[in-house]
Amino acid sequence: PTPVLRSRLIDVFGVDFHEKLMNVGRAEIMERLLTCYETRLHGRPRDSVRVSGHPVPAEICNELLSELELWSQKHMVNNRPSISAKSYMILRSPAEFELKDSKKAKQAAKKLKQYYRLWELATAAIKEVDQDF
Repeated sequence: PTPVLRSRLIDVFGVDFHEKLMNVGRAEIMERLLTCYETRLHGRPRDSVRVSGHPVPAEICNELLSELELWSQKHMVNNRPSISAKSYMILRSPAEFELKDSKKAKQAAKKLKQYYRLWELATAAIKEVDQDF
């Protein structure tokens, strides 16, 4: 989120905080942040870290894609307007809300129940490559 990027400019790069920085949009914040990184690295590109991954089985990918296509036909809402997408949804982990009794926790539980098959397939894909997940 933009506030996190703004904080990085201030905390990591020591950019002076002033009222004008609060009114600067995301694009300009990103531009300033990239300039700070470039200056810090003296024009050298940032280090890249490459890790060999493991492919997710095609069967899981195909099922997940099918489920996402079904979801996208019904779901025409973007829950994150700052992200350019026709539709966008956040499913929260049960571990995040199951011990809470707040309104938000109940909403998250209801949404997860409604889209449980998506959750199930997504977690299956992750578990294929990360056993500790």
